[in-house]
Amino acid sequence: MSFMATKIDPDLEDDLRADARATIFFALREAFKRRADQGLAAKDLAEALDKDKAYISRILKGSHAITFESMAVILEALDHVVELKVVPAEQLFRTNRDVRPRLHQATQRSAREKAFDQSEHAAKSLARDAITTHRDDQVGSSRALVSLTRRISDSITAHKG
Repeated sequence: MSFMATKIDPDLEDDLRADARATIFFALREAFKRRADQGLAAKDLAEALDKDKAYISRILKGSHAITFESMAVILEALDHVVELKVVPAEQLFRTNRDVRPRLHQATQRSAREKAFDQSEHAAKSLARDAITTHRDDQVGSSRALVSLTRRISDSITAHKG
């Protein structure tokens, strides 16, 4: 049996690109927050990178998309590194799924409900972050929310089954 690549429809591709942009943004935001807590200002970062402060501010607000390479450069200036890990989807699902047999149906329901509650809490946190950080960028916010809605729907479907 050989592996067949999955056909990606345009809506899913848009969602995947939005997720990638969000991942870059949240990584930069976290790294900058750590350094800002130590006294670094956006102006200092802009000077270190020989960039305009307004450009750095747009990146840190999430209103300007950047490439993975640019993220690596900015993170280096913040004394952080990019760690990229590629994992086959089937390993993710196997890792996240509790496959041990259960003795009682009630225990199954409880575990399923608990997992659903955790997913719902995480989704709400992501939604709050997306709304807060993308107020200025209606298109980015809309795509992030569409992607988030799909993830929530998929999570609900997975936990109901």
